[in-house]
Amino acid sequence: MLSTHGRPPEHGLDLLDMLSEAMKDVNDQIRSARLSYRLHGDLDRYWSLVVERLTFLFQAIGYGIGHADWIEAKAEDHPGLAARYRAKLENLAGHPLGWMLGACRDAVQPFFDLEEWTGQEIYDPLIEVLERLLNQNGMYTRTHGDGIYVDMPYTGFHDL
Repeated sequence: MLSTHGRPPEHGLDLLDMLSEAMKDVNDQIRSARLSYRLHGDLDRYWSLVVERLTFLFQAIGYGIGHADWIEAKAEDHPGLAARYRAKLENLAGHPLGWMLGACRDAVQPFFDLEEWTGQEIYDPLIEVLERLLNQNGMYTRTHGDGIYVDMPYTGFHDL
């Protein structure tokens, strides 16, 4: 019996559905939070929501792609199930945030090839994915001392 951590292999299809919902919702959630930020001015409150939503999105991508890749590796034994996964991934790739699937997969590939720790720069490709997503939502980051500075140019409400 094919199994993913004690769950049936179809469980990953549910994870891809969860990813689909996260991809559909995240931009509206961040836009809504940014609009609220313009009214209340509390950047910490805004940033905590952004971190929460993007963390969930990246987790959902990891779970969904991880299951899909595992099933793809078993495709010869389970062609029907693999085809269902491929169809869901194709559907997700057509989403405005669909670019993230390939970008995240490429960004984490070095971890799978790692034979010994090389340093923090291994995270750079994943950070680039995050920065692109932040930029799409009107947030631009740069290193500032030991932290980061987030620049959010003021825009009219029509641009939020």
